[in-house]
Amino acid sequence: MKMKAEGQQLDFLTATVNQMADSVNLLLNRDMLQKVASNCSRTFDLPTKTTAKMKELETELKTIEDGVARSNEKKAALGKQLSLGGGTKSSDAAYRAMAELMSDAVAAEFSFEGRKGKLAFSSYPLIYSAVLVAVRINCPDAKRKDIDEAIKYWLKKGPSRLSRANKRRDNDETEESEVNAENP
Repeated sequence: MKMKAEGQQLDFLTATVNQMADSVNLLLNRDMLQKVASNCSRTFDLPTKTTAKMKELETELKTIEDGVARSNEKKAALGKQLSLGGGTKSSDAAYRAMAELMSDAVAAEFSFEGRKGKLAFSSYPLIYSAVLVAVRINCPDAKRKDIDEAIKYWLKKGPSRLSRANKRRDNDETEESEVNAENP
């Protein structure tokens, strides 16, 4: 009995330490973004709210009018901004980077390869490579295959996340209107 309780306490302490490590990484990443923002003329307006904004972002990354070095700097800045969500496993880091990149409404319009009448995320190569950079900032040993699988899964679940968010919003509005009706 005593060993079981000690084991549970150890598990709790381990989870607490891991959570604190994630918090520290998140704070360090936010500090890194501030440094990037001071080096770059601006950061990106994320998460994108429309598919048109995704196209604009890809076009902005492609623009070479400022030179190749400037274009690479933009892509690196996007990767650093996307890495702010943190994550200690490649799948977590990929999910968080994608959540930083696009809203669930936009994610519902995409699949990785553009199947089932959706837009292909893979047809945005510069944004895709920025997501890879973001994941590797947090998980340097991440394999591309694992990152791709995580992106595919995150995009696949976009419609269900959007549906849940809409239901929550509707429930909140209903509760608010009921409270307002009770307290005129």
